[in-house]
Amino acid sequence: MDIKILESFSEKLNSQIKYIARDKPAAARKFKNGVLQALNSIPKMPYKN
Repeated sequence: MDIKILESFSEKLNSQIKYIARDKPAAARKFKNGVLQALNSIPKMPYKN
């Protein structure tokens, strides 16, 4: 399985991260890392998520 990150997804993710970062920058970084880790784990365990 191959996961492709589309430009529209990146734009929406960055928009959400900027919104979260206004109040809590550390939470925004944690959220972004969590999303990217979940995406990277899908090819290894596709039924997990």
